[in-house]
Amino acid sequence: LPAAALASTTRPTSQSQGGPKLASGPAVELKYRVLGKTGLKVTSVGFGCMITSDQSVVEKAADIGITYFDTARGYQGGNNERMVGAALKSKRKNIVLSSKTGARTKEEALDNLNTSLKELGTDYLDIWYLHGKTSAAAITDQLLEAQQIAKREGKIRFAGLSTHGGQAEVIPAA
Repeated sequence: LPAAALASTTRPTSQSQGGPKLASGPAVELKYRVLGKTGLKVTSVGFGCMITSDQSVVEKAADIGITYFDTARGYQGGNNERMVGAALKSKRKNIVLSSKTGARTKEEALDNLNTSLKELGTDYLDIWYLHGKTSAAAITDQLLEAQQIAKREGKIRFAGLSTHGGQAEVIPAA
């Protein structure tokens, strides 16, 4: 889970969207939450696209009302972002899209972001994470500066970080 989501409370919203109807079953009742302190309203079930290689699966998730989609520059050698971008192109204004960079320098991170934007077919990311940080030392001033630059340039709305371990050290450092 992204540390940004863990660091602050998510709370259910009282709005129900009535749920879209699946072709083979009853209406899907989706719950919505505000993601941390971002103000972004997303479905409580998001779509982590990491191992998905079938564009139609991502399209179907959006069609049934999922609003949060997460990918990363490194997933499937960059092919995942391309597939996710193609799947969500017509729905971009109605979804929250995040990606991540595993870069270690400011320049590499900003290059990754520009490539991500191109591959995803969008001008901005809703959330851009520094990916897989497992120690406070991995959260460098250079990487934080890259996120500040990206935000200032309108390429990202929110900056975050993800972690797969070391949360006791990483979350307080963040």
